[in-house]
Amino acid sequence: MEYFGAVFSSFFLLLIISLPAQGALSIVAEIEPIKKVIVSAEVQGVVDEIYVSLGNKVLAQQPLAVFDKKDYQLNVDLAQAKVQLGAVEKKSYKRQYDRLKTLYSSQNVSSRQLDDQRRLFDVSNAQLVVDRINLEQSKQMLRKTTITAPFSGVVSRTFAEQGQLVNLGDDVLEIVAIDKVKVVFYLLEEDYLNVDLGDPLNVEVLALDNAVYSAAVSHIAPAAAGDKPGYRIEAEMLNVKGILKPGFSVRVSFPKIVESELPEVTHYE
Repeated sequence: MEYFGAVFSSFFLLLIISLPAQGALSIVAEIEPIKKVIVSAEVQGVVDEIYVSLGNKVLAQQPLAVFDKKDYQLNVDLAQAKVQLGAVEKKSYKRQYDRLKTLYSSQNVSSRQLDDQRRLFDVSNAQLVVDRINLEQSKQMLRKTTITAPFSGVVSRTFAEQGQLVNLGDDVLEIVAIDKVKVVFYLLEEDYLNVDLGDPLNVEVLALDNAVYSAAVSHIAPAAAGDKPGYRIEAEMLNVKGILKPGFSVRVSFPKIVESELPEVTHYE
């Protein structure tokens, strides 16, 4: 029983509550990037070059990596040739159809001959539309051989190497945005009910000699987290100089929630 009491108390204090001298609720939290995206391959191919490295800053739409383009360029060239051929055939069928219309008006050809030629012209026109769509699809696949940054940020992880065969959907790079960061923590229902969007809080960064920053609550989960004790709360704060890094442990103080509002903790002897 004494062991259970010690474990319970440590668990509760680590995740939820620690009271500073002024009596405000203090919570252990973690910094997360404001945005995080794993950039995956949209085509299959061999990585020809990776332009960035771990920790590099990138701009939105900046090329990050490129796959071998040769096969995709051949597909574009083939589709372009089919479009050109289709345009010539359409023009030829149209000219023949116009000639038969003139002959039909003077009753020199049958209506069946005219209808057959019209059908050939219509088919060639439809085929040209299909060929143009195939050309655009080929161009799109060629463009996808170059991976670009979805937003401005920092390369936080790399998954592929030059010369590696990458399949459709494989992870290539991870990009995070940290011009703003999220402070993430979890509250039990007793404290959750006392938190509102926009509530100010103080963030003490342990890794930066306990420097204190200001933040405000930006998201409050409507339901308890399945894998964490309590409800997820997020607060945003500026990180213009990029000093605050994802993964930093911080201590969040809620001036709004004082000691009298905290749930009573039972210690087992």
